[in-house]
Amino acid sequence: MKIALAVSMSIAVSLTLLFLFLFFKRFKVGVYYIDKYEEAVHDMLNVIAQNDPRYIPPVDYDKAIDLRGTPTHVCPCGSQVWLVKVVFSEYEIASYFLDMECLSCGSLATAPTPIDRSNIEEL
Repeated sequence: MKIALAVSMSIAVSLTLLFLFLFFKRFKVGVYYIDKYEEAVHDMLNVIAQNDPRYIPPVDYDKAIDLRGTPTHVCPCGSQVWLVKVVFSEYEIASYFLDMECLSCGSLATAPTPIDRSNIEEL
């Protein structure tokens, strides 16, 4: 009986150690995970730059924040220049996406619309 208990305990311990080894190997936790995330973001930006050479990203995204939700036309960094995707029809802007990125700092924001201007004037 004692031998069976010792064998089952050793199997349980070895399976637990194997599980922990595989878990930490697969799901890179801790500081190493953060480094992998930053590396993935850097790789993604390189892919964007390679696919569209006209894209001018900011030097760094350290001061970028996500402002999406409330329409704005001025970034907290002071810039009024945004990267926006638009659709042209007969040499005029026919429609545009509401997601935009600040050219200076890379912050994401929601583009204003004429309806938003009328809502602000009512206040």
